[in-house]
Amino acid sequence: MPRSLTEFTITSWTEGWPMHLSLLFGAHLFNAAARRVQTLSLCQAFHRLSQEKHTLELRDTNHESSSDVLCVLEESHTTGRYQLRQVPRAFPLKYLHLRKIDIYFTDGAGNNLMLASASGGGNSGGGSSGSGDLLTAAEVGARSDLVSYFDFSDASTLTLANGGSQITGFEAVNDSGQAYTSTSGNNVQYANFGTNSGKCINLTGDWVRFTDSTGHTEDTDGNVSVLFRSQSTSDTYCIFQQGYFSAYAKDGHLTFNNTTNVSPIKIDTNTDYLLSLNRNYTDNEMTFRLENLADNSVQICKEFGIPDNNNTTGSGLQNEFGGHASHSAAGTQVSNKVETENLTAADVRKIELYLRDYHTEQTTTRTTWRYVEMEDNMDSPSDQKKYFHVCRAFDTGGSANNYGANETLNREYYSLDANPVSCVFETFVTETNYDFLSIFPINADGTLGSALLSNHSGSNLPNGGAAITGGAGTIGLKLQWTSDQSNHQTGWEAILWDSTHTLAGSGSNRYIDVAIPQGEQLDPTSSSGGGGSGGGGSVSGSFSITLDIEQQNKSR
Repeated sequence: MPRSLTEFTITSWTEGWPMHLSLLFGAHLFNAAARRVQTLSLCQAFHRLSQEKHTLELRDTNHESSSDVLCVLEESHTTGRYQLRQVPRAFPLKYLHLRKIDIYFTDGAGNNLMLASASGGGNSGGGSSGSGDLLTAAEVGARSDLVSYFDFSDASTLTLANGGSQITGFEAVNDSGQAYTSTSGNNVQYANFGTNSGKCINLTGDWVRFTDSTGHTEDTDGNVSVLFRSQSTSDTYCIFQQGYFSAYAKDGHLTFNNTTNVSPIKIDTNTDYLLSLNRNYTDNEMTFRLENLADNSVQICKEFGIPDNNNTTGSGLQNEFGGHASHSAAGTQVSNKVETENLTAADVRKIELYLRDYHTEQTTTRTTWRYVEMEDNMDSPSDQKKYFHVCRAFDTGGSANNYGANETLNREYYSLDANPVSCVFETFVTETNYDFLSIFPINADGTLGSALLSNHSGSNLPNGGAAITGGAGTIGLKLQWTSDQSNHQTGWEAILWDSTHTLAGSGSNRYIDVAIPQGEQLDPTSSSGGGGSGGGGSVSGSFSITLDIEQQNKSR
């Protein structure tokens, strides 16, 4: 919501009930010359407090639904250009704990004009033609599908100490009940994040973390996107844990928790990332997307069988930001985090654009994504499924060790876009005639086609070092591996990728560039900037509003 509140004064209290509440709001107004329209004054906070339907809007549909419009300000061409002409009216309020009040203005079409007043770039939202896709902090906070939104630039949600250099607590923009405090009363550094005036919590000490044990309703489906900086070592640490969603780093890889579900996604040290977790609980799947904010390269994979993280809806949940009871997060930085109920890719991409801009100002429309290689070892259990754009695969010994004895393992590798998969081997050394690898194409119906590689062993590269590709209509490759009890070798290393794209790069830096369809490209200008005649419009003037709330008979 727009942060237009500059003064909040409670003049008296009686038995916990306010006798008189005076609110003074101040903010810059848009240039009236650019907005020759009636202006609506709205307040969602007081709308929620109302005991009865107080305003209706004439619409094409759902016109019987209540509106959050409190009054209509009519335009004049004198001092006090927008004024309340009608007689003020009262409506009864219900008792509700309220800590934030939002008042903003719209034009006749219902567009929020307060969002455009915070022009000037950075995290306050630049003035634009209003045709862009970049969400402002206010628009994120006002989403109807919002579960939680933590904005470390919003001072009203933070508890700071030592002149603002340290942070001891914070709460969600949209829900003050989601409140985190540092453990053992320890302060944490309140630091800069990125290059666009962003802020973060900087965990500089061992065993310090932020926790919230109050519990709140958690959705099983949805998306969480968060900004963070990795530790300086490949340790095990918690990035965040909240309800059905969590993210850990474990031995240089992203993982859902600190023990199992280690993903193929690699986490480098001292790196700023944008992480998104998209969970479809019905299908028991989670899509992990990790973007390196230094070069915007992306690793993405889909995993099945993700546990509930021992969290269900209700009270008593141990939600955490950074750290864990068993693992220190010293050196980790965590910044803004947004959780929504919506799984729609278009909405998730807009949330990611907002967070990307929070870290580094976005100025150009992106037309491609560079997907870099992930890393997977053919470890137990057998028959795991891996979904990816490009992946480096090893035998059970990984990149440094020999494979083991008496292994019988299968692994299925799928393209995220259900396209045929290609595979090329960079190394291959197994015990000749005793340790074998076979490869089969996976058809769209899940059946296997004829072997593309059958019982290959020895020291020659499969297919002479050329790519092995599934035919048209296939969606993946299945690797079958067996070893005997002795003479275990260094094994094999292969690159697998979506065959509809060109594999590029060399050494340990292989990637594919994927064009973003034109209709899905995002314009990194504000979605709610100026507009109207005269472009974005200049910013001038101020306004004041006084609201009186008087006690009524409690029996009413």
